[in-house]
Amino acid sequence: MEASNLDLLMKLENATQELESLQKNFTDSQNYINSYLKPQIVTRLGLKLIDINSGRYGDNLLWVTGRIQNMDNVTAYNVQLLFKLYTDNGTQVKQLVFGTLKPYETISIRRNVWSEIGTIESWDLEPFATYEP
Repeated sequence: MEASNLDLLMKLENATQELESLQKNFTDSQNYINSYLKPQIVTRLGLKLIDINSGRYGDNLLWVTGRIQNMDNVTAYNVQLLFKLYTDNGTQVKQLVFGTLKPYETISIRRNVWSEIGTIESWDLEPFATYEP
């Protein structure tokens, strides 16, 4: 009787270790997939540098107008436009945050983007969103 109990305990311990290993592999696989799958956010934007000559934040700002659309059949969270501004005094990252977009939802935007470190000479733009809140 004692030998069968030990045998059962060993089988239970092996099964528990195997389950933990499978759970870890599943979580790692989910994290890997989620790092490559991002909501499909499409932009139709007009961007124009406007001289303001105020000297407050630099001599210009970036005027952003247009639309942002969630092209997926699921809700997109943490929707943002990330701007990398190249100025005469270095590089600055700015973000415009829009929050949550429902499936296929489109929003209109009209916003200013400016740099606190100098005059904007050029920029890069990247839409960003996640599937999780």
